[in-house]
Amino acid sequence: MQPYITYPSFGHAADEYGVTAATCIYIAEFGIAESARGKRLGSILLDFSQAHCPAETSSYLVRTLVKTYGTDAPNPAVRFYKKKGFRVVEHHGTGEPLIEIRSQRPRLFLRYDVRQP
Repeated sequence: MQPYITYPSFGHAADEYGVTAATCIYIAEFGIAESARGKRLGSILLDFSQAHCPAETSSYLVRTLVKTYGTDAPNPAVRFYKKKGFRVVEHHGTGEPLIEIRSQRPRLFLRYDVRQP
């Protein structure tokens, strides 16, 4: 996890993702090996990292593959993030998911907004 603003290629798109660049944490390359799934490791790691982020953090943004790599099966990470309270980032006003295509693989953005006291 890194502050969103350390990713210069995303800086221009903070509004599109619905985040404030200065207070958003970007979750990059977070995954659990298939053989280790179902043991709450993903939840433990995500909960720990969220608990140790700067106090001013307002949101988290994650980009993940739509399909499991090399298959047509839905990526289980999408369900995981939704269970953890993340919402799919949508195109402004369309209700359609914001999808990015890189290396011919569609990627989906999900966002979690921190509830400030």
